[in-house]
Amino acid sequence: MYKFSIVVPVYNVEKYLKECLKSLQTQTYAKFEVLLVDDGSKDKSGEICDEFAKHDKRFMVFHKSNGGVSSARNYALDRITGDYVKFVDADDVLSSECLSDMADILERYKWDMIEHTWYIFREDGTIINQSHFDEDCSLKAGENKSKVYAQLFNSYKLGSLCTKVIDAKFFNGEVASIRLDTSMSHVEDQVASAQIYDLCSSVKFIDKPYYGYRAWNASSTKKFNANRKDDIKKMLLNLDMIWAKFCHTPEESQNYQARKLNNIVTEIMLVPSYINATKQQKIKYIKSMVNDGYFHQIIKQKNKDLTWKRKIVRWLLAKKMVNIVYLICFLNHKMLKS
Repeated sequence: MYKFSIVVPVYNVEKYLKECLKSLQTQTYAKFEVLLVDDGSKDKSGEICDEFAKHDKRFMVFHKSNGGVSSARNYALDRITGDYVKFVDADDVLSSECLSDMADILERYKWDMIEHTWYIFREDGTIINQSHFDEDCSLKAGENKSKVYAQLFNSYKLGSLCTKVIDAKFFNGEVASIRLDTSMSHVEDQVASAQIYDLCSSVKFIDKPYYGYRAWNASSTKKFNANRKDDIKKMLLNLDMIWAKFCHTPEESQNYQARKLNNIVTEIMLVPSYINATKQQKIKYIKSMVNDGYFHQIIKQKNKDLTWKRKIVRWLLAKKMVNIVYLICFLNHKMLKS
């Protein structure tokens, strides 16, 4: 039987933490460990972790000073003892049959990684299943990896560590010692995921939503961080390096470029929602992205698959009409809040 190490970074999530931990505790597969890293929480999150560990020896708690989600995940990865690693965020949930199904799959073939889908759940009870690939895209050792990269790099499945079950050999030094980049505060998942995919020889795709992602409503805001654009650029450059290793059809390359464009447009459209920043700072942020040669080269490329709103934003960005872009994005944000 395979043992799973479940890594859960915890920081100020007392409202949702019990629901998350119960979803782990009630797994129909018993052989697992949960590494809870309390990353300097100021609420009762640490106490909740301690309570679960007190009554279930599979739960281990580590209290550390705040260093961010990547720091917390790395802390846990230094201490895993399982055969496979599962990442879970402390405000999300895992379907009760997840580990059992993963173990069954691994008994039939020892995959380097299993990739599954997820579902979004909202406070009002709404559930939306997400699907990005077909099961027949699975890759066995010795097969051409291009088809997998075309599937993953052209979607948003690549980024989330939480939709993966990963062989511990990529973390414990047997093959590699992958860790998350603690200098990044955004999209660090995608960089780590790309590194893992680059090393994988076999990947199993399951089009079943085992992971429940808690969605915040459209009016929610994020703290402003002027370094976000640097993180996005670092992530895209990492993807570019791996993508360049494989031969792709013109259609696949076009889809990959479209995915990068959508990444950038999405980031810019979110700018008005950031807090702790003035209008001038936000406009300056957009301008810094538009004036970056790497970003602007991507922005200049047309894409018919963008929504009409995103097409307008892309065209204005290509013309460097930053003030108008900000106004459109601001009005869009106001409309979503109403």
